[in-house]
Amino acid sequence: MVMLSERKLGLYSILVSKSNGLTLKGFRSNPGVFTFLSYYSINIADPDVDYNKFTAIGMDGIQTVIFGRMFQLGRFERISFDFSSLASEVFKHHNQKNGKVVFIGSKTEDLASFLKVVLKRYPRLHVVYKSDGYFDSKHESKIIRDVLSAEPDLIVLGMGTKRQDSLALDLWEESNKELQIFTCGGFFHQTAMSNGDYFPQIINRLNIRFLYRIFKEKGTISKLFPDILYPLFFMYKLYRQK
Repeated sequence: MVMLSERKLGLYSILVSKSNGLTLKGFRSNPGVFTFLSYYSINIADPDVDYNKFTAIGMDGIQTVIFGRMFQLGRFERISFDFSSLASEVFKHHNQKNGKVVFIGSKTEDLASFLKVVLKRYPRLHVVYKSDGYFDSKHESKIIRDVLSAEPDLIVLGMGTKRQDSLALDLWEESNKELQIFTCGGFFHQTAMSNGDYFPQIINRLNIRFLYRIFKEKGTISKLFPDILYPLFFMYKLYRQK
């Protein structure tokens, strides 16, 4: 239990370091490999992934942002790859330059529905590779070769924290370092479910997305509680270490 807590504390420390001062504009066009961590994704993160290797990490979750600010650990804003935050900025940038894009994740039908929404909004995006996220790990090296041979400008991975973060770093390691790689968690599925913006504007303005998910998605409560209180505990520990 102590070891587990120390590992989580280490991830919170990396998150604070790599999200301090980040803004949406800072992500929009800069090359790099980017992921996003919330209290839930920190709990299930693959211990073999070296999060220090990410170019930057967005602080996903208003609770973590609030506690980070409260303990004066840095300047934070909630950033995640979805239409309530960063995705529109990134897609707009690549749409303007007819960017070549890769999408990997979710189920085939959800990915197809997601692409209809995205390409309707950003018709100049050129999808050069797409795949669901349910492939065997033994095929991963071939997928990496196929993806990078298409010379994409943008790769978006929606496979869940454990798989997407590892694949993102593997793709970046093999790439020419001139592209952008983002993880997006359940973005494909959520967009397919709502046929567009998953969170209503009023929900985004009030920063109560977690309450909306409790109402919208079965099983969310078991994911949120008591985990939603962990950022308070770990941010306080980082504050005491200052």
